[in-house]
Amino acid sequence: MPARHRVGWAVPTTRLGRTAVLASPAPESFVQFGIEELRRYLRRAGGSKAEPSVPEADTIICVGLDAARHISAELAQDLSAAVATLTADGFAIIPARRGPQTLIAISGKTPHGTRSGLLAFLRSLTPVSLTPTTDHREPPPVPPTPKTENRKPSSVPRVVSSPRSAVRGMYAHTHWAYARPYATRSWTVDDWKRYIDLLAFFGCNRLQIWAMVDVIPYPLPAGDRRYLERVREAVAYAKQARGFEVSVSGCANTVGREEFRDVPIEKRDYFRAEKRVNPARRADMDYLMKQRAEFYRIVDNADAHWIIDSDPGGYAGSTVDEFVNIFVAHRRLLDKLGRSTRLEYWMWSGWNNAATWYGAQKATDPGWKETLEKLKQRLGEPWGILACPYNHPGHKDVVESLGLLGKSLIYSYAAVEPEPSHPFTMPTWPAVERTFVQGLAADGYRGVQCNAQTPWVQLPNFYHFQRLAWEGLDCRTGIPSRTGPRKDSRPTGGRTPDQSLAELAALIAPESAADLAAGWAALAAAKPDPKTCHRLSERLANAAQLPRSISPIGLKDSDAERILTDLSLQLGVLGSEEQAIAALASGRPASVRRASSAYLAASYAWWSRHRYLEPLCWRPWYLPLMCRRNSNPRGRLNQAFASFGWKAGEAAVERIRQAIASDLKRHGIPAHQASALWSTFTGATPLTLPKNV
Repeated sequence: MPARHRVGWAVPTTRLGRTAVLASPAPESFVQFGIEELRRYLRRAGGSKAEPSVPEADTIICVGLDAARHISAELAQDLSAAVATLTADGFAIIPARRGPQTLIAISGKTPHGTRSGLLAFLRSLTPVSLTPTTDHREPPPVPPTPKTENRKPSSVPRVVSSPRSAVRGMYAHTHWAYARPYATRSWTVDDWKRYIDLLAFFGCNRLQIWAMVDVIPYPLPAGDRRYLERVREAVAYAKQARGFEVSVSGCANTVGREEFRDVPIEKRDYFRAEKRVNPARRADMDYLMKQRAEFYRIVDNADAHWIIDSDPGGYAGSTVDEFVNIFVAHRRLLDKLGRSTRLEYWMWSGWNNAATWYGAQKATDPGWKETLEKLKQRLGEPWGILACPYNHPGHKDVVESLGLLGKSLIYSYAAVEPEPSHPFTMPTWPAVERTFVQGLAADGYRGVQCNAQTPWVQLPNFYHFQRLAWEGLDCRTGIPSRTGPRKDSRPTGGRTPDQSLAELAALIAPESAADLAAGWAALAAAKPDPKTCHRLSERLANAAQLPRSISPIGLKDSDAERILTDLSLQLGVLGSEEQAIAALASGRPASVRRASSAYLAASYAWWSRHRYLEPLCWRPWYLPLMCRRNSNPRGRLNQAFASFGWKAGEAAVERIRQAIASDLKRHGIPAHQASALWSTFTGATPLTLPKNV
């Protein structure tokens, strides 16, 4: 019997030769999209504008059982037996031979399973080393593989695979406003499409979007309508091209302030532009529901709308009954609009604790159980639950005690990336794997979901999470802690982080896969080696300028170039940071100046790409201060600086500060930026952001 979860397998594209794709009739748009996507890649890989006929083909790919029957009764019988063992999203890829021809049958038990099979097969194809054209013409033709009886077989493995988690979701977090394409709120429709493609190839089948209705005033400004129309297009693409389930919404009782109407939504600061309305006041609720009605009329194609119970949202003194009233009002509004859209209760700190985010005292009872009981009583179907036992262990007990597992999705918030956080790739393997150990992502739940604030820099964590969501994970007793592993709780079987890094690197930049994987691994080191960091940084910077293969997962050249460059810059920051710590420990002023200047210049180079502002004190945050690495670099750096300053004295420190400012000026860094860099370096916290930052 084949392995149920076969991973890391590869199909040499060049050995497929001339390939014909034969497909069963498929009314589902996402299956048709997948078939055409496969055909496009094979045409580009083979350098041919036309697909060969079935008799002329070296390889015949049959998509669906009917197509397999048309080619070979024996192949169809084998495929049918494999498909019978699958779950809804599972797939089978069955290879066979017919004389000199290679036959490959791909199918699922459902159209969604067939989609999964097409994506898995495309993901397995080795990229073709052709320099992509920039004017979208076909690449130059290459000689076809000779069709002979002695041609090597295509080495396609037999794969029969069903996911451990039926739903495998991702949350697009749009809260923070910084540079495109790092901040999701800045994305164009094309940005959304490329991201959704990547989600699909990683194994995702659900997308949750925060539509930022919380900073949109009513009536809706024209620019905000255009923004929501982009969200609608993203939802349509996710559903029609990738077969996703999509949930879109905002918080419980938040709307935009009128004074921010003329500020582009991409640049609105959330906590200044958001206004919380009183759920107990009729006029406030009328205003809220009028605004939400306009939102629902524009984004009219989502499968679900979610409402969170806190952070943001909430109102001092508000009751759980008033929170449930908000759900009931949304249900009535959707019914009035003729929608059967599912409402989702995102459990977080609890409505009774919602006001604590704005200075109120924490409640003894968060209100989770009361909320769920009243939703069961008062809210009509369909509705569901996003439970976060990774963050709030009490969620699991409440959901299970009320018999609501089947309605619940396990949402491991911050497992992939803490939020808010400085954009910095931070491998968090224990946090990612904690979701999948026995007792957390247990059988009976709908599935699992993760989140990312800056998706393009958290690809290693996200890929590892989604592959584990498909494959599952065998563990010893115990659960890894949120901050690190315990010796008795590491996984004993299944996928490893190194395997995920190697696979992901090969998908993004196959020519530089070893350096890319090594660079990500270097960021996870407990004590990074500066020489290794700088060596990999230089190699990745050079690799970013080289021609790349045609990617089977649809990444553009600019995407791969950005990923390589971003990692190069981050490794430069990390290597320089370690050298600065060593220089401070040496106590030699000249070494301190040289290493500190290099570190601050490297930090600025990385920050200037993403332009992220630290949200708590509103200043540039150059350091990866919230990186969940095994050792906290900021703590080590600040301690080293404090120790050096205590020994050297204030006068020496001031001389070094002036010298570093001069060095940074030569790097082209403005004086006010140099000042902010220095304050970050020393651990100081300015209370206001300079106006010209």
